[in-house]
Amino acid sequence: MCKEGNLHLKGFGFSGYRSFGDELTKIAPLRKVNLIIGQNNIGKSNIIKFINDQYAYFANKARNQRQISRQQEITFKTIDKHLSQNRADHRISFPIFRNEIDEYIDKKFPDVSRDSDKKKLTKKLLSSELLTDENGDVWFTYKSSSYTGEFTFDFSTDEILSALEHNEWRFLWSALTRKRQGDLRQNWIPDTLHGLCELENCEKRRGDAKIIW
Repeated sequence: MCKEGNLHLKGFGFSGYRSFGDELTKIAPLRKVNLIIGQNNIGKSNIIKFINDQYAYFANKARNQRQISRQQEITFKTIDKHLSQNRADHRISFPIFRNEIDEYIDKKFPDVSRDSDKKKLTKKLLSSELLTDENGDVWFTYKSSSYTGEFTFDFSTDEILSALEHNEWRFLWSALTRKRQGDLRQNWIPDTLHGLCELENCEKRRGDAKIIW
């Protein structure tokens, strides 16, 4: 069976949906034609259902839309809850692939002369082993215990703190937020990561996508 549409996705991750539990499942990279291959009853159809029925809803929640607009239907139903009795948080994740980090930074800071220091620190952060996975890719992940709740960044401040020096966190945070006062843990780290995550740039991909399973 085949589904077609203007998905414009480079990849995505999710958890807490039907047969997918609390562990983040990454579907990436997505090409123009994508094959999902596996044994029966491992969740292939649920991946397609998530893209078709839930992705737009959860992506909007990640954009800090705490209140869903009247025009947007809550597509998540009781049947979509994780099948197990074990707790499973809802996650939606967006990738920046290793070979796209430089281009991503250039879009974020386009002024070559004025943004030089910002670019260097951003590259240092996005290339840090504390932020990347085993492939060198960066995944911005948002999490909520409820599909109607607020989605917040899923990261550990203690684990990522040493990716930059304190003065570097403050410099990059100030450059992104235009603020001067703040706290390392409460402001500099979370606001910097949030400021660097451009969901539209993480999502866009030219051309239609076709997924076959």
